[in-house]
Amino acid sequence: METQDPEPIFPHELRDAWPALSRDERVESFKLVPHATADDFFLSLSAQGQADLLLALGPGERRTWLRLLAPDDAVDVIQPPRPIPATRS
Repeated sequence: METQDPEPIFPHELRDAWPALSRDERVESFKLVPHATADDFFLSLSAQGQADLLLALGPGERRTWLRLLAPDDAVDVIQPPRPIPATRS
């Protein structure tokens, strides 16, 4: 009995479905994106989107994807946003 490999998902398909997917569905779907194009998809996510995805991945995968980011982008992903101080008029 042969097991079939899951069909790959292409970035444009995943980008369209992304907002409607749960965290687990996002991870499962992201893992089906061909590696050659997964990096472009990952980099196209917002810093919050990248952080959410990284937190849902295992430590080894998390490290691999985090290394793809430029240092200033990695800081944006890792560091929580600071509140903007209120300006006085």
